[in-house]
Amino acid sequence: MISPFSNSLLLWLSAFSFLSACGGVPDAGCGANRHADESGVCVCDDGYDEVDGVCQSDDVCAIDLQAEPQKVDFSPTDPRDGDRSLQLQLLNPGTADALIDQAFVETEDNRCGTFSLLENLDGQVLEAGAQIAATLQFTPDPDTGSGCGCHSFGRLYLRLGGMRNCPTIAVPLVALGPCEQPLRCNPDDLSFPAAIQGYTSNLPVTCYHFGEQPVMVDSLGLSDDTPATFALEYLSAAPPVQLAFSQFLEFSVAYHPTAEGEERGSVWLKTATGDEQNLPLFGRATRERPLCENGIPEMPQPVLQGDGYRITLESEALSTHRGVVRSQWFYSEPPMMSDILVTSGDYADPACSVGQDGHYAWWRNCYIDEGTFINVHAIPYSEQVEFWVRSLEIWDEVSVIGYEVDRVLYDNGSWWQDAGCHTMIITYICDHGNGDTDGDIDGDEDGEADSESAMRRAPAKIPLQSGRVGF
Repeated sequence: MISPFSNSLLLWLSAFSFLSACGGVPDAGCGANRHADESGVCVCDDGYDEVDGVCQSDDVCAIDLQAEPQKVDFSPTDPRDGDRSLQLQLLNPGTADALIDQAFVETEDNRCGTFSLLENLDGQVLEAGAQIAATLQFTPDPDTGSGCGCHSFGRLYLRLGGMRNCPTIAVPLVALGPCEQPLRCNPDDLSFPAAIQGYTSNLPVTCYHFGEQPVMVDSLGLSDDTPATFALEYLSAAPPVQLAFSQFLEFSVAYHPTAEGEERGSVWLKTATGDEQNLPLFGRATRERPLCENGIPEMPQPVLQGDGYRITLESEALSTHRGVVRSQWFYSEPPMMSDILVTSGDYADPACSVGQDGHYAWWRNCYIDEGTFINVHAIPYSEQVEFWVRSLEIWDEVSVIGYEVDRVLYDNGSWWQDAGCHTMIITYICDHGNGDTDGDIDGDEDGEADSESAMRRAPAKIPLQSGRVGF
């Protein structure tokens, strides 16, 4: 027989079991998008966050931060007038607090000057219904001159925190001279002043629209007198394309000079209203070794077959060896034509004697604590690269870039493979420009290291060393 007490106990245990298995009773008087947890406390359902006592879907940002005005326009501006400041009001008309997690300015077109945010808004909380002022400043470039030719564009970015899926707010910043068109390209002077013969250089261009009314870009192309060494390689959207305020069109110009000298042309851009912009093109190519600080162009694929031989690679990845040229000799063993000894650290010290003996390289009586000792068997990728190899001088500081060769297989059945050195298809050599051209690391003018300075550089517990690598 079951007593009433037993019946009550069973009912209580059944309810407890339900709560344990299901994690709560749906709704249970908690209201929309809520349920009671195991302790009987009403909480938001999965996929919902509580905002001001209401469970809202976490797929929708509940923060309604607004900027007034919707753009900060310093136009018309004249760089000779100096810095200018304008205020932007940030409003929170919503019911949830707005946390500005991060606020920063990016100047995307600095032809005329740069923009900045004067206050630190990071971590600022705007309560519901509140507003704050933000001060934006435009600092003109004094070298721009008069207002004609002045155009700059940027954005104030406001990243919201404290809630998921809230978008980043972007407020356009504009500064135009009195005679500027609303559609502007940056850069508007497309120049390749340090191009290398036989190599492709690329220049990205962004055309912004600053006008209140949309503009239709009808066409974009190269002028008829532009040499074939220039080409349009990328277009974000094919004309005709309509641009609203602060929208932009992107493209890139490639320059692949085939000879030394200068070349000119232009890119034209036409709108439906008949406006036309002409962006001048200029390229200057040279066979001289380029400077590494100007950037490394995209490397060509290696040529793996020649007259009487084929090449296998250790890897398809590019290798770069940076250091000081300490020794070099030339020979004719196609496709190889020179051995270049590139050193760094203690191996580059003039007090360390180094040299080459055939395809071997050696060092003698050196204090070696750190550094690299790279003997490169050079296979030039092109006539241009061969010119660079032959132009190297002792104490030049360079980067030698190319593909490491595993074997050279000759048609007669013989083959070449190095043992400790680096046989390379060299695709690029550039100068670092800060090399010690006379090897005078001790401050003397004779290019030699005196014994006292050599002793100062010698670590106390590192013995004199000698060695060789090859072939």
